Amino acid sequence: MSMKQTMDIRGTQQLMMTPRLQESIKLLQLSFVELNTYLQEQVIENPLLEFVDSVCVPEENDRGANNMESGVFQENALYAGFDKTANITETTTLKTHVMNQITHMKFSKVEFKISEILVDALQPSGYIEIDVEELSNVFKISEKSIQNVLEKLQSCDPVGIFARSPGECFKLQLKNKGKITNNLNMFLTHLHDLPSLGMQKFCKKTGISLEEGQEILQQIKTLHPKPGLAYSFEPVHTVLPDVFVTIHDRNLFVELNDAAVPKLILSSDNYQELKTRCCKKEDISYLKEKTHHASWLAGALTQRCVNTLKIAQAIVEEQSNFFEEGIAALKPMSLKDIAIKADVHESTVSRITTSKFMQTPMGLFDFKFFFSSKLHKSKAKGLSFVNTFHQKNQDATTDNTAISISSKCIMDKIKRLVAQEDVKSPLSDEDLSAILQHQGITVARRTVAKYRGVLKIESSSKRKNSLFLE
Repeated sequence: MSMKQTMDIRGTQQLMMTPRLQESIKLLQLSFVELNTYLQEQVIENPLLEFVDSVCVPEENDRGANNMESGVFQENALYAGFDKTANITETTTLKTHVMNQITHMKFSKVEFKISEILVDALQPSGYIEIDVEELSNVFKISEKSIQNVLEKLQSCDPVGIFARSPGECFKLQLKNKGKITNNLNMFLTHLHDLPSLGMQKFCKKTGISLEEGQEILQQIKTLHPKPGLAYSFEPVHTVLPDVFVTIHDRNLFVELNDAAVPKLILSSDNYQELKTRCCKKEDISYLKEKTHHASWLAGALTQRCVNTLKIAQAIVEEQSNFFEEGIAALKPMSLKDIAIKADVHESTVSRITTSKFMQTPMGLFDFKFFFSSKLHKSKAKGLSFVNTFHQKNQDATTDNTAISISSKCIMDKIKRLVAQEDVKSPLSDEDLSAILQHQGITVARRTVAKYRGVLKIESSSKRKNSLFLE
């Protein structure tokens, strides 16, 4: 078999990821704060760039062009005007508050490192879910050292934090008041058994009289079960909305926030000054490159504005019922849906909706809030509320027709069901799944558990335990 070498020339088209294209993509997904930082760096690097007070809003996108017919809207206080300059201000977080105290403690370098690990594991409630033995194995630190640091951290304000159980939390608070007796210590050590045993059996098990048990319980009820909640948990940064959604004459309007759209221009004065100094070939090349970059960057910012506005309009139009009926009317919506509606690529939607915020009459929302997965709901006779749950063995009238329902809508239903449950008999994930099934919504127990976690709702057993401490 003979072998030959041949030359075959073919013409193909291929998208090259040039530095300019990479920079354009980066611009799309920057938040307001990140964009300002980025542009300040560009102004420093390019002497031809200057900030101006006006904004890069395309002329064709005037207020009237952003009008979208949105159906009938109720004219009530919900849609009254709002302050466009309202921002979320910074607050002291629990972890920051604790770290400020740790800096004044006499810790060795190893102890300080342990304290950082423990603070990082701190929950919003102030509790800490750790396994000392596991931490010891992972970080190669003795269990005794970890336990010693933990005990020191338990003296931090607010009193009761760094506890590993409600009993330990209350014990720390009472110890701070100097009120720990043997019976009180016994009561708190076995506190987790109280909900399942009831007061009489619990007192019999612990050897405490019923009268004293009742007194201890009343004493516990004066304490804070979750002391960490007195502080913000996550850092709250100033948020400036990228767009405003308003309602006029029952129509929705979307407009860019002028303050969130910085504009750069090519400085003619700086250009002329540099041009007169250009004598060498490399100087002329430098000026030409900076001129092209300044022109490109101004155009890229304008395109960012255009895409942000188009995508925001598409989102608001698609979810128009939300602004009348609330989260129950939130439709399942994907990036692809908005890409088609706004006539842009799906990746553009993904980047534009990153770290962007929309100020609406119903509050401030992340663009991503309006996207949710699709679940199917059969047309069924729904149960009203929790008190109908015990009829769950009865069949609901259904047909084979299915409609789509947003996952956020389901989470809202779960939140409402838990809010209206019998506190003495909280609904389990299986119970919630059964209620939703009666309402024509098929959601697996594991999915309910996942949504409950997203909503930061504790399990039914923990909700029942908290009843004894109210």
